[in-house]
Amino acid sequence: MIENWRPISLLNVDRKILAKIIFWRLSSVAGDLLSSHQHCSVQGRSTFSAVLAIREALERCRAAGWRKYLLALDQAKAFDRVNHEYLWLLLGRYGLQGRFIDWLKTLYKGAESFPLVNGWVGRPFEVGSGVRQGCPLSPLLYAFAIDPFVRRLEGASLCGVPLGIAGVPPLKVIAYADDVSVIISGTEEAQEVVSVIEQYTEASGSKVNHEKSEVFWMGEEGESFELPDAFPEPQQEIKILGIKFGPGDYGHRNWESRLVVANAKVASWKRWRLSLRERVDLIKTYLIPIFLYVSFVCILPVSLYARVYSCFFQLLWGNRLNLIKRNVTYLSRREGGLGMVNPIVFFSLLFLKYNLGNMLAETPPGWVGIFQSWFRPFLHCWEDGGPVKSLRVRHGKLPAYVAPCLKILRQWQVTVEDIRSLPRKLLGERILAFAFSVSLALKDCPGSVMREGLRLINLERIPLKFRDQAWLAFHGRLYVRGNLKHRPVDDRDCPRAECVGKVESMDHFLLLCPFNIEVYKRVGRALGIPFLYRMSYAEWVYGAFPACWDFDLDTLFLVSIVVRYFTWNARCQITIRKKVLPVEVVVHDILGEVGKIRGLERVREPRAVWIRAWRNIRPAFGELSISG
Repeated sequence: MIENWRPISLLNVDRKILAKIIFWRLSSVAGDLLSSHQHCSVQGRSTFSAVLAIREALERCRAAGWRKYLLALDQAKAFDRVNHEYLWLLLGRYGLQGRFIDWLKTLYKGAESFPLVNGWVGRPFEVGSGVRQGCPLSPLLYAFAIDPFVRRLEGASLCGVPLGIAGVPPLKVIAYADDVSVIISGTEEAQEVVSVIEQYTEASGSKVNHEKSEVFWMGEEGESFELPDAFPEPQQEIKILGIKFGPGDYGHRNWESRLVVANAKVASWKRWRLSLRERVDLIKTYLIPIFLYVSFVCILPVSLYARVYSCFFQLLWGNRLNLIKRNVTYLSRREGGLGMVNPIVFFSLLFLKYNLGNMLAETPPGWVGIFQSWFRPFLHCWEDGGPVKSLRVRHGKLPAYVAPCLKILRQWQVTVEDIRSLPRKLLGERILAFAFSVSLALKDCPGSVMREGLRLINLERIPLKFRDQAWLAFHGRLYVRGNLKHRPVDDRDCPRAECVGKVESMDHFLLLCPFNIEVYKRVGRALGIPFLYRMSYAEWVYGAFPACWDFDLDTLFLVSIVVRYFTWNARCQITIRKKVLPVEVVVHDILGEVGKIRGLERVREPRAVWIRAWRNIRPAFGELSISG
């Protein structure tokens, strides 16, 4: 349908630069000129301030039992219908100088556009009205264009919702660009709103799409008042600025809808062949943003904690099997973890820092007047540095987010100074260290060995494909059958025929499997490391080599990782593909990979450094193809 198209204008760079300059100059005075209830393109206001005002108005109506409607107006082709002559005249009435307006006119006077659809280029046509979608200046210009309408609604005889702040008028209208929401308390008020809409339409050339506008009942269930025929039928649920408001715990429903989207993404992403570090980066870059917006408005419900954890850690591990404790993954890499995000802490702090942070601000936004009325009885002592009072009555007139907030403040011992001044990242790290701390449970690993092992598994020299297995082995959690005791696996024996009846543990795989020992001997002879097959568990896993060995210990650990990686792959060929690789093939792969690493480092590192690193280790045949 052509009328449903919303094209984006592709503009010249020089035009965008000029538009951006004008935007910054105009935005510096927009806060003083525009209505205080217009939240678009005004410094200090945002989508969040608009949607939180709607949230608090809804909660206040519910708590007080007020009978009110929320009308969400839809502007038909809002940006395309702005009359240029109306806009220039309006900006002049706001006190902007003629020279400034002339610069604005240069962006639109004689402007032409042409359609570009799937490579097809249409004939150019003159742009006679509208502000261009895709221009950085357009949202602010539209905010000025619709401002008389917003102010006229503010001045109408509407009851609105009291904000609880002395000297501040009640909340009647909330606007974010063309998204205008009006609070109506009776039939007479509804008639007045219709009259204002008609006057604005006649003056500006804009048009309200009554078919797409929505009405939502904000009071308690029961009889409601009649609305004029111009209004649509009231809805059980309404979506404004990306948040669905409705009866009951609408926050839970918003989080559930985001979980559906995230789980669909995870089902696709978890099949990708990525390292654990890459998966953590994927989570932080693409999975978290799915929940980011809703987390500012609706606190994560406790009942969804398990599902959120499952969503995040299925993407991390690629399945539902978690060999490593979650609290270990939260540790930084230098501490033996993955730097994994704790989704519960992350999203809960986003809500607390933004909502409570605004409540504690010197000049809080208007919605805070209602918000603080829910919390003041419980946070009076907390604001003076004392504890948070308990909420003994879980149900009642309070919003659904109050009880979880108070519980989090108590359990995680979050102070008023933490909310007021501590950066969210540092606060999250402190909470992880306090409430989710864990000690590494490593076999045969005293403190000095652990510190050296942590350094070794984080060496930049280790190629990416070896790091996951090195990290799992460090924690004693390779995917051997002896580590899968929580799963219903009947056969825990080593998959090799010569090891029938022997449980496949980490000790068996590293030290006792005859196939691996033969590989160690041949690789050791080829590289000049004769003791390779006699290495202990701590030497294989933590790199706890004796200092008397005349080898570079970092290089020796790197070689041991390569050996373990290919013997592990050979083991997996049996369990997954039912294919037994000969010893010669595995040894060939190991020597080829060691030669490749050695050759790359020979090119990359200074000669003296390279010679010192690879001293006493014989060249592997794979090096020749790299270093020439």
